[in-house]
Amino acid sequence: MISVSGGWFVLWDEFHRERYTGPIGVTLDRWAGDEWVPDESRPLITLGRVLTYPGLGRRRRPWTAPDTMYRIRVEAPGRRALYPRDRPEYETNFDATDDAREFVVPHYDDRTRPAPGEGPDILRLVPGVTFAYPPGTRVIRGVVRLPDGAGIPGALVVARTPKVADYGDWAERTLTDANGEFRLSLRWRGTVEEPDSPRPQPETFTVGAYRALGRSGTVEVRWDPEHPAEPTTYVIQIGD
Repeated sequence: MISVSGGWFVLWDEFHRERYTGPIGVTLDRWAGDEWVPDESRPLITLGRVLTYPGLGRRRRPWTAPDTMYRIRVEAPGRRALYPRDRPEYETNFDATDDAREFVVPHYDDRTRPAPGEGPDILRLVPGVTFAYPPGTRVIRGVVRLPDGAGIPGALVVARTPKVADYGDWAERTLTDANGEFRLSLRWRGTVEEPDSPRPQPETFTVGAYRALGRSGTVEVRWDPEHPAEPTTYVIQIGD
């Protein structure tokens, strides 16, 4: 008997830069031709922290119907899933309305093997507003909003290191909550006036927010070591 799994998703903890090993909830829907309907297939999470659905594409007469489209949503404590797949110019092409990861499952039976699929798909989990950052982590808070003041849910917030030679292409990412609010860590040294000076100096970071193609905004963050706990709420405005 042939049993093939449909969908292979590597759960990646972006903050810790490793596979996610914590609790997770999963919702699966199936495209029924004109709407999404809930699917009761149960997922399997392997020892390597890969989420998959054994036997999802099995059909009695697999050649009688086209491949099936599915979508998954995942929930993990304090984290949010980045549903758009990795691609060049990720921030520029980001769409805050993408609220699930879609995938196609070919049909098969014991006589008809499915066509070879692609390799595992990385599903990245980024810190959310309630993420428990380790003690001592430098964290800023803010809100992404429209010109009328309404918060933008699901916007991607990114800060990249200005010193690739020292830190590599390091970036911190998060998603805004339903009210457009976010919390973002800054784990590298920002831009300073005297880079060679050992004394603490105010550091500057550029934080960007992305809603859709051509819809983005930035804010300059200034971190003063003499007032590290000063509660500042940064505002990033994105045009409608």
